[in-house]
Amino acid sequence: MDFDADDLKKKYGKYLPAGANAGKLQRKVRKVVHRVEKRLKEVKFSFAHLIFILGLLFMTGNIALSFRSHHNNKHHGPTPQAGHLSEAARSSSGQSSVLAAVAGKIDLARASTTAQSRKMASFGKLPMPGGFSDRVEDLIKKTKCSTNFFLAWTTPAESFTLRYRRTVESTLRFHPDSCVIVISPTLPLDYFQVFWDLGYNIIVERPETEKLIQGTPAEHWWSNIEKWRTGPFFFSHHTEILRLATLWHYGGVYLDTDVIIMKPLKPDLHNCLGTELAGKYGESKVLNGAILVFEKGSRFIWEAMHEFNSTYRIDSWGWNGPELVTRVSRRFQHHQAQEKKERIELKQLKRRSRGRTKGGKHSKTFQESGQLYMEKMQTSASNEMAAKDLTVLPTDAFYPIHWAVVKKYFTLEDMQDQYKVWNRIEKNTYLFHYWNKVTKDLVPEPGSLMYKVLNNYCLLCNESATDDGLPLRPAYAEEEEDNSIEVQDPDATEEEEEDTTEEK
Repeated sequence: MDFDADDLKKKYGKYLPAGANAGKLQRKVRKVVHRVEKRLKEVKFSFAHLIFILGLLFMTGNIALSFRSHHNNKHHGPTPQAGHLSEAARSSSGQSSVLAAVAGKIDLARASTTAQSRKMASFGKLPMPGGFSDRVEDLIKKTKCSTNFFLAWTTPAESFTLRYRRTVESTLRFHPDSCVIVISPTLPLDYFQVFWDLGYNIIVERPETEKLIQGTPAEHWWSNIEKWRTGPFFFSHHTEILRLATLWHYGGVYLDTDVIIMKPLKPDLHNCLGTELAGKYGESKVLNGAILVFEKGSRFIWEAMHEFNSTYRIDSWGWNGPELVTRVSRRFQHHQAQEKKERIELKQLKRRSRGRTKGGKHSKTFQESGQLYMEKMQTSASNEMAAKDLTVLPTDAFYPIHWAVVKKYFTLEDMQDQYKVWNRIEKNTYLFHYWNKVTKDLVPEPGSLMYKVLNNYCLLCNESATDDGLPLRPAYAEEEEDNSIEVQDPDATEEEEEDTTEEK
């Protein structure tokens, strides 16, 4: 995929990331290194030939001098003494040295070119050499990303339509200085080159699941991979363990490709899951792993991988997906409840250990109370640590509309209700999950809630197509419907991206 830098600047200049200074600098360095490499190739070619020609001239001169010296010595010179080389021997030795020098120069030039190629790749030219971990760690280190975002795509590249690209665009829009790694065995490595050239840090990487899960509780599961491949939900299960292992190693945010980011994630938003279905009083009943925000080496992720391995079911989709994180979270929520209860008990024990009761009298058992207090402190500290490893967010945070009713919001049905829901999610929702399994064949009607969600948090917003489930967004003001909705620049060039492939 070739893109002209000037054309990109004219066409997409307003989308250049304000905060991605590291990414922009990296692109500049990449161009400079590319020019240097091109010059070095030219210099290497002429330099090698120059050395070869000089070597030939030198050898010819040596041969001529040797012949002349030998001729003179034959008639006039003394016989060479023992232990000293003759001129002919010296010339022969000189010729070998020159040949060795020329060969060494050529090898040195080749080594320099290889080193230069590696250096060039390390500054961001795609694709980079090395394995998954080498490239991802190199990207994170070089760009100093504020946040790592991971996505996975295991189906054919043709099915990655504009609807799913909106996930990438919304991520880059609100987190321009982040690293976005799309793990896929099918997408071309330069699939997002246009965003890379705009200054964003986004790459496609091939999955290396076996390496990622080495040393984790899921390593045993991989030993039976040939058996699991025969299961009807293998690709979904593979993605499940891949997301867990990736977050364990690098930390950051995992996103399904049917998610739209609606506002920047708070810096303190970590080690959290979203509630898919809440109870009567707002308590979480079902959680979902479509969006995972966890720090590197998370205790919860480790427990989730252990649960995946020890309770794996080849014939159940939900058991290893949403139900997995729900089961593991209950243990952590139990720790949270215990920690809260023990804090109350500790306050009471603290008073008793100081020798005071509520009436102000000395307690006869304050020593025993003090010992019990210390034991409780240790247990409470363990529960508090586990409690901090998981935060369960309310439904509005990630899943404001349940999958059972989401189809309604692709239409213009009950617009008064849609208006209320829109105002609610604008205030409370970080990421919007639109349940692709039940909506992949739906086209959002202009003005509907889903039309706004898919078209108001994008970068290249005018690149839409009706056959892709995204009707062309009009340039004139939608602000008449809602002042909070962003208006597309009427001077922007409108292009239509055609995609007749099937949905995921």
